[in-house]
Amino acid sequence: MLFSDSTASEPNIDEFLRRGLVQEHRGAWGMVAAVLASQGALRPGLTEQEAGDLAAALTRPEIYLILSGEFGWSPDRITEILTTAVRSALLG
Repeated sequence: MLFSDSTASEPNIDEFLRRGLVQEHRGAWGMVAAVLASQGALRPGLTEQEAGDLAAALTRPEIYLILSGEFGWSPDRITEILTTAVRSALLG
C-alpha cells in the first residue's frame, strides 16, 4: 500500500491509483491499435479493441514482475520476448 496509515473511512487511494494506471496503460495500447488498424496492419479477424486489450494484457506490470522476480529473467530478455509476443499477436 502506498498510504498504510489511511483509515477504513477514507477512499482506497491505492485502488484508485491502480485503476487509473491500468486505464492509462490500456488507453495507450488502444491508441497503438488504432494506428495499426488505420494502416491495415492488424492480424486478420482481430478487432482494434481486441488488439489494444491483448497488447495491454501482455504488457501488464504484473507480467514483468513475475518474469523478473519469480522466474529470474533479465529486463532485456523480458523486453525481447514480450516485443515478439505482441508483434505476433497483433500483426497480420
